[in-house]
Amino acid sequence: MAEGTEFLSCRDLLHLPSMSGSILLSGEERLDGKITRANVIEAPDMANWANLGEVVISSGYPFRNSEADLANALCELSNKGIAAFCLKPRRFYNNIPQSVVDRARGLNLVLIELPIEAVFANIVHEITEEILQKETLSFRNIQDKIELLLDTLFKGDGMDDWLPGIEKAIGNPLLIFNSDNELLMSQGTRELLGSQIQEDFIRQLYKNENSGNLSILLNGSEVGLLSFQVEIVNQEYMRMILLQYHSAASESDLVAIKRISRILALEMRNSMAIKKNRRRYKDKFVQDWLFNNFANESDISMFAHTYGYDLDLRQKYQVAIINISTRQSSGLFAEEDVSIIHHLIKSLDPNIIFTIHSGKLILILESDADEGEKTASLKNLTHLVDRLKYILDKGDMSLCISRPFYAKDVPAAYLQAKKISDISRKCNINTPLITQEQLGVLSLLAQLPEDESVRHYKDKFLAPLKQYDATHRSNLLSTLQMYLGEKCNTKVTAEKLFTHYNTVTYRLERIKKILDADIEDAEIQLQLQIAFKLDLIQP
Repeated sequence: MAEGTEFLSCRDLLHLPSMSGSILLSGEERLDGKITRANVIEAPDMANWANLGEVVISSGYPFRNSEADLANALCELSNKGIAAFCLKPRRFYNNIPQSVVDRARGLNLVLIELPIEAVFANIVHEITEEILQKETLSFRNIQDKIELLLDTLFKGDGMDDWLPGIEKAIGNPLLIFNSDNELLMSQGTRELLGSQIQEDFIRQLYKNENSGNLSILLNGSEVGLLSFQVEIVNQEYMRMILLQYHSAASESDLVAIKRISRILALEMRNSMAIKKNRRRYKDKFVQDWLFNNFANESDISMFAHTYGYDLDLRQKYQVAIINISTRQSSGLFAEEDVSIIHHLIKSLDPNIIFTIHSGKLILILESDADEGEKTASLKNLTHLVDRLKYILDKGDMSLCISRPFYAKDVPAAYLQAKKISDISRKCNINTPLITQEQLGVLSLLAQLPEDESVRHYKDKFLAPLKQYDATHRSNLLSTLQMYLGEKCNTKVTAEKLFTHYNTVTYRLERIKKILDADIEDAEIQLQLQIAFKLDLIQP
């Protein structure tokens, strides 16, 4: 019998003295299943008397005249989840029929043929004795583990101390994912997993997949996971995840961890409350800075230092706003995203300052080069957007970034980034990086008031075409827009529209008549381009 296991398995069963001479006929893949008790059943409806995890023992007498009834009984026993079926057939027929063996193999049921000399009472007695011994040993192991874990908790000071001690006691990495979408782990586990694996794991957890669907690849192999939830407070839960990296987790490990989980949940509740309180104050500082609520530079520097930010008033800063253009979800950032954003920023550039305001993710970062240059900070921001897009799965994201400003002028940087964000959303500009220079004339047109003169200007060119298209179900407006976008090249326009060259030529002539304008004239083309851009900004 295997030593050190905490329960009696079917593999152990075959090594019992009372089982000497037994033959395993099927179920080789399920020999490590747990046995809970033994039950001798001599009734045709034996499934009604069987229970989960039992070894069912029978002479087969109720089925001596019907192979089909015995095969059906195996199906019913398998559905009840028995551990094994032991049959002593030779008293009534020579051997177990092949059709019955085949059915057992199809069910992947552990089927054991007992020798004629097997004594049922001895088998039941030995199974019962072994189960009692195993349960006693398991209870002692659980008590020892609990005492060791409690000692770790009493000596430690919070999660940073507790997690390494717990992992040492159970021999495997333990991770905690709280209701704030924060993934907690020891430094050793953090180094073992690496940033990419951590992000893959956070993505799965953020999407609220069932624990059975969670997976992790480490060193090219899939690591077994055991996961369960513990309530923190008021329907808020944390998920505890045990990685079976060094060895398979024992039952005593799981029971011990579940026993101390309430203490961990209490600590989690307290630490989350403190973190949320700190976050509120930090957010208030960042938003006060962005919205120009400080009287002078000294106040900015003082409050920044108070909340752990090391600002250099001689340094220039840029403000960035992330737009979500493909709305697979709400299209907004939310409070539950903060911990994930913090995790990514910490691994990329801890000097990046961020806040979420009205569903927008706003970032402040040091500018480490002159305007227009691809800086290390900008590369970090681009990578941050890529990781956010991957983990949060909210859709495509664009980085709308201001020019560099000194710390006292960060409010101006914010207004510039906000304008870039607003214009790019209105105009459906979704490139990964958007600056004021890239918007070109759009940034100037956006400053025009939404008054009658602006509407009259764009309607003079666009309204007649819109009306004609609506009446005749034609495509003059889109044809003109494509024509202008392709530098007034009729051939390229036809190719882009998948339309015959002559058809496009006809449409352009029709446009000239409707507008009573020479669309080949450079000045008219400029006015048409402006009208189209105004229509994007002020639809």
